[in-house]
Amino acid sequence: MNNSTVKSTYRFNGFILDVRRRSLQSPEGDIPLSPKEFLTLLVLVDAAGNAVERETIIAAVWPDTAVGDTSLARNISSLRKHLGSGSIESLPKFGYRFALPVSVVASPETAVGQNVSLQVPANGSALAQPATVSAGAAETSGKPVSASPDTNPKQNPGNLGERPQSGKQHPYPWSKRVVIAAIAAALVTLAAIPLASSLLEKTAPTWTDPQTKLIWARRDNGKDVNREGAIAYCQSLDLAGHRDWRLPAIDEVQTLFDPAISIAGVWGLGSRTARPVYWHVKGNVYLTGGTSASDLTFDGLQEQSYDFSYGRRNFDPPDFHWDHRALCVRGVESR
Repeated sequence: MNNSTVKSTYRFNGFILDVRRRSLQSPEGDIPLSPKEFLTLLVLVDAAGNAVERETIIAAVWPDTAVGDTSLARNISSLRKHLGSGSIESLPKFGYRFALPVSVVASPETAVGQNVSLQVPANGSALAQPATVSAGAAETSGKPVSASPDTNPKQNPGNLGERPQSGKQHPYPWSKRVVIAAIAAALVTLAAIPLASSLLEKTAPTWTDPQTKLIWARRDNGKDVNREGAIAYCQSLDLAGHRDWRLPAIDEVQTLFDPAISIAGVWGLGSRTARPVYWHVKGNVYLTGGTSASDLTFDGLQEQSYDFSYGRRNFDPPDFHWDHRALCVRGVESR
């Protein structure tokens, strides 16, 4: 794992939702959640304070299965038992809303040894609260880390805009230092999306797998597309001086999976249900969703795609396009 990888956690009311460990912790210890319960909670917490439609949650939690409201309601009931009855609000004829204030925390520590915490308001306000920075501090209460009062006048800056009462004068006024800290906190949080885009500008647009000899485009098409659209995209792609690109078969796509590699990214980048994930993909390939395959299932009734965050094949109805992407390949096709 390189140092640029940033792990995200959500904290609320004493609980810690760790995206990397896929765990929920209370002050008493780990709370056992099923994979579907974890995803349900993650979708709601990530949109804390905002209403989320039932259909949106179901599509994110059961992308490859047709389920009804009963399965979702069962997950919500289980989560309320762990978090409290008022943690998740039911919105009749619409969906649900996570009602607890949430802190989104980016880690590991920054180069100056500071942990950064950004407040996500529970009322769904578009304006984020100012970030607070506390050197070496660890927030455990579910609230953003903030500076605690200190009786030492050299360490207590007083109210915003006031200079310290004694000690060596800082070259910047205290108010400007707070603004700088807030900007730094926001930048660190944005680093949860990897720097793959900037890296791509410094590397070749394609990558050749030394094992399969397949030549891969280093990024997918970046938006929702069904199987037919993905095939057309690759056939029309003009990249690195070649126009013989094609949509890979599912067996070819799977050769890119490597569980030893973890790259922080976003599933469904640009969509309303985007969520942080770790891609386990070779070749420094930049992904924004599930990777479509050219071949159907043996009965021809389902399309196939590959999820590089879980390392699994997904099966979807014809013309399914939600968070599916086209990643193109050149070379000998293996069936």
